Amino acid sequence: MRSVILALAAIVLLETPSFGDDEPKRADESRGGSIEPTLLKTFSVRGRIDGLAFDSKGQTLVTVGWDTPGSSAGEIDAWRSGKSRGDIRMWNVASGAELAHFGDDVGGMFDVAFSPDDRTILTAGRAANSPKKGEVRIWDAKTRKPIRSLEGQTNWVICLACSPDGKLIASGGFDRTIRISEMATGKQLKVLSLSKMTPRSVRFSRDGQTLVAGYGKGTATLWEVGTWEELKSFETKGMYLMSADLSPDGKHLAAAGAEEKPQPGKGQGGQLVVWNVATSLDERAIRLEQLASGVAFSPDGKYYAAAGFISKIWSADTGEEVADLKRGGTTSEDKIRFSPDGRKLAIGASNNVTLWDVSGLGALDRAKK
Repeated sequence: MRSVILALAAIVLLETPSFGDDEPKRADESRGGSIEPTLLKTFSVRGRIDGLAFDSKGQTLVTVGWDTPGSSAGEIDAWRSGKSRGDIRMWNVASGAELAHFGDDVGGMFDVAFSPDDRTILTAGRAANSPKKGEVRIWDAKTRKPIRSLEGQTNWVICLACSPDGKLIASGGFDRTIRISEMATGKQLKVLSLSKMTPRSVRFSRDGQTLVAGYGKGTATLWEVGTWEELKSFETKGMYLMSADLSPDGKHLAAAGAEEKPQPGKGQGGQLVVWNVATSLDERAIRLEQLASGVAFSPDGKYYAAAGFISKIWSADTGEEVADLKRGGTTSEDKIRFSPDGRKLAIGASNNVTLWDVSGLGALDRAKK
């Protein structure tokens, strides 16, 4: 199994996530001693996890990826041909129990989101039995059956987001476009062409008025929802951008990435950059010992966290590191999400998701007052 995964990584890293090997470990204390994140649970699968999302109540976690059973070279051929099967699972956050395993025949998947009302689940990835064609599906969360696929996907779709009102879906992929679609019908409403840039992440602002997109070449862009006009563009210096997120109040934009495009077996440093949206100036540029592939603001906007070969939490006000989540099993494509109440943090890596108790952030806030 391990040899197959490493072989796949060497072949498809330019287009897909790389792989980690070790089991996650408990973090008993933060580097700065400000809070003590605790590893609560680990959600594990036989294959690979590439995307994760909480429902609106933080009670259910959904994970997506692709199945890699067996240990033969045939698995590599299956990936190249598009025959590798997608994997979707739902988990009970409190108990850690697996609630459901979707059984439909789909291709490998890279991202997932709940609709705001939790009735549907959106997945982005590859179409089954196709080496290149991408697919975004809308699923009924209760029956776990597909409702429809979106129009217009021409290559792998690696990121998606649902608008806060549940009416729009934004999806981006290797065709170097961001496609805006209607949730109710699946109809494509707008195509944002990006020239030579591949979108690595897309997210709507909390008020639904702005779409933020991050691109591998080191650029992040804000788009006005509705007119789809480009509002602002933010450039990084010497950074391969892998994820971007807008603060809840829309005043700050954070991006995480690597010093260069990740390569199998090659260690490299990372960066975390935070801009002031009003001035377009970077307020903070944090050099990291290793790359960080995912970034997210806490729901109250007081903290931002990054995950990858290094996983940490910082104060949004001061830039001070307040927690170091020491763990194994890291990869160059880790995903990270806060629970809606901000008390938990989920990090997806290789074939597992680790769930952390970060409620100490609240105690830290109270101590500052």
